[in-house]
Amino acid sequence: MQHQINILNEISQLLHNEANCQYEGLNCIFEIEDAQEETMDTTFKYTLGGVSKNVGISDSAIWSLLDLVLELHALMKAHTGGSWTKFTLSLDKAGKATTKFEYPDKS
Repeated sequence: MQHQINILNEISQLLHNEANCQYEGLNCIFEIEDAQEETMDTTFKYTLGGVSKNVGISDSAIWSLLDLVLELHALMKAHTGGSWTKFTLSLDKAGKATTKFEYPDKS
């Protein structure tokens, strides 16, 4: 479990650095398209001055984030057997993180 927390902390730090401002909040959605092919889609937004800004992630950070998110996915799958497809990480202005994991419907 500590390894998962360390990965989440690394992801949070990378996103904080990407915003590079005194944001009021930020969130990033990671949607795994294919874990075997190591592909994912990201949506990165932060709020500054009451305005939501949808921004891209730099090339230097996106590869690190991809590796970390896929590692987190593999660890969680090994631990719980569940395979989430979407993960949202949010940070408030104090740096407190919240996470949401979404799993595919089994219907």
